Amino acid sequence: MLQYEHVMEVDENLQSENDDVTIIENTPGTSEREKPRGLQAIAPKPLPVMLRRSIPGHKLLPARFITSTGHPGFMNAWRMLKKQEQLKRGPKEKETFRRTMYCLPDKHAKLPKFSSSDLAEKALVQEHQDLGFGYPAQDYDSNQIPRKTELCLSLSGQDFEKYISEVLYPNLAGKKFDIYKIDKQRRLIRLAKYTPRAIKDSKYQGSLIIIPYVAYGPYGTIFFECPYKVTIAQAKDEERPPQVLYRCGEEYFMHQVSSTTSPPYQIPLIGTPPELPRPISEGSAEGASQSFISTSSNSTQESISGKTHAYQREQPPSPPIVQQQVILDLTNTVIKCETEPIHAPSNPKDIANEPKVSAKCKIFEISKFLRMQIQDKTLIHVRRSNVLSDVLKIYQRNPEIVQRDFNVCFEEHSRDNDVCHVPLSPHALFVQFWREAFAHFFAGNQESVPIIDVSIDPDFYKTLGQILYHGLILLDYWPVKLSQACACVMILNTCSDRQLLTSLHRTMSDQERFVITEAKREIRSGCSEFSMQTTKSLYQVLRLYGNTQRPRPGNLEQLLLQMSNFYLKQKSYWALYEMRSGLQSFISDFLSHLEEQDVFSFYSLLTPNALSLFEKTIYMFSATDNSIHEMEEKRVKMYFENFVMKLNCETLSTLLVKWCYSDCLCMEHLYVRFLANSISERPHFDPNETTLTLSSVYTSQEELHQLMMSELES
Repeated sequence: MLQYEHVMEVDENLQSENDDVTIIENTPGTSEREKPRGLQAIAPKPLPVMLRRSIPGHKLLPARFITSTGHPGFMNAWRMLKKQEQLKRGPKEKETFRRTMYCLPDKHAKLPKFSSSDLAEKALVQEHQDLGFGYPAQDYDSNQIPRKTELCLSLSGQDFEKYISEVLYPNLAGKKFDIYKIDKQRRLIRLAKYTPRAIKDSKYQGSLIIIPYVAYGPYGTIFFECPYKVTIAQAKDEERPPQVLYRCGEEYFMHQVSSTTSPPYQIPLIGTPPELPRPISEGSAEGASQSFISTSSNSTQESISGKTHAYQREQPPSPPIVQQQVILDLTNTVIKCETEPIHAPSNPKDIANEPKVSAKCKIFEISKFLRMQIQDKTLIHVRRSNVLSDVLKIYQRNPEIVQRDFNVCFEEHSRDNDVCHVPLSPHALFVQFWREAFAHFFAGNQESVPIIDVSIDPDFYKTLGQILYHGLILLDYWPVKLSQACACVMILNTCSDRQLLTSLHRTMSDQERFVITEAKREIRSGCSEFSMQTTKSLYQVLRLYGNTQRPRPGNLEQLLLQMSNFYLKQKSYWALYEMRSGLQSFISDFLSHLEEQDVFSFYSLLTPNALSLFEKTIYMFSATDNSIHEMEEKRVKMYFENFVMKLNCETLSTLLVKWCYSDCLCMEHLYVRFLANSISERPHFDPNETTLTLSSVYTSQEELHQLMMSELES
């Protein structure tokens, strides 16, 4: 038998840095001292072989690199490598998993404390259970203790929703609902995706809260939310809840329906009134009906309910502060003013904790009162390319539309000449309409004045007055670019000289204002006559506003007042009179009780500016206990406010349109949400939720500025 003198062995003690297993060949020239112990090989003389462990998940080295041998040490090394390369595999994933499911009757229902042993909390769970909600009925064991619900991973989103509405909660059949998770602050945060796989991958082990809301089906069908005995008006009040619901403390955003009623024939407007209905676009008064409903639903942001603080009894009470309260008396449609003593907090520390009482506006209170009288809801179709003409035809042919709420459907033509119907917010329709109206029938820079032209239809401006009225009572919307002096003349039939001069200044272009400013600078220098260049420029500017006299330092102020009176009142009086007749046909009894200061406060509340915007903004920081993340998000908040402070009026209006569909501050709240673990991403606007989403981290103020501007220009 053929013998081989060459011997090789596996040195198991030799470990290189990369953890290789080396097979060493022993050559005849090796001394006996250095010659390790080994066994004879049964193969021809092999070459030195290096076997490296492969990367996990990859195969071992190809077989051609391994010498054919039956050497026991070699085979042992091969088995050791093969065993170590095998990945450790866990148990096979099960097809189902379990999570706790709980359904609230509606978004206003109180969320129980599931781990509490309080009898009141258990009674609340039982009340929900009796209504067909709460825990799924099939998950109760023999001891009437709810178990976790078994969910199948293979279910798609549609099948999962069908499983919830047909198997777990039959009362949800045919209705819309959202699924929320609970964080450590008991906030309800809406899930991004409603599939069992997404729920399991999120690693969330807590309870899943289901909140139903009303859904409008085809042809105006209303799907009711719960088995309460509700009217159509109550059903219309329900809409999709926001993405984040606050359930505790001063951030309790959930709107509680107040059962407080007003005295007969009287509705208090200012002071401490009962809750008035929300705008018609969000819900209508009792007894309302609905004829056509768009498929889109706009979510309404809920108001904050502050805590009531008790005053210290030890200190003597402060003298009462008299606060005025305006009451609408429906018996004779007269606005009464009454006084009511309100005691100031005795402890200075309690002043900071007192809820802020915002100044009320009579015009807003009148619009809220008139909003309760609207009953119907209709659907209007508008061509995107003919918004101005289509809206005018709708109001001229259907004057009764001003007594209704409406949804908007935009008609667009595709490349194949097919008509596409796109739902649109009423806010966006009014904004688009007034932009086109100002471009064609008004003149001015920051404020606009109506133009009188022989080609204008005689009923045109009267129709504009009706549209003004409709936007005001539906959405508290008013085109603030309309000159404030013209609004005073239209509503009150008068305007002060000071307001006339202010509106004239805002109507002029930047170059025209510069000429007036230079002329006033020369007057302050004590000149007896204007310079030749200033006189020439003044002639050119003042002639545009009806002036025919030579401007001199002694008569410039008088000329400006005469010009403002002519340009803003006399020249446009017919248009303002027609707009007043369209507006007065519905609220004539209320306009007579308004004053010029009411119009000023009305404009100040609606006109966009940075400080007013910050007062309406609510920041929703990400739910994290990391102080570093909190500091970064507060830094982003500072970046954002610095960005808003530097915007001009036009860009600020564009920001609002992206944010809430409206170019004025007619929204109750605006929200800024921060995404956790998000860095330098592009801002995202959700106007249906009036929410702006920002990343938690931006590298600099300039980076956020560039991303915001690119989003506004898109």
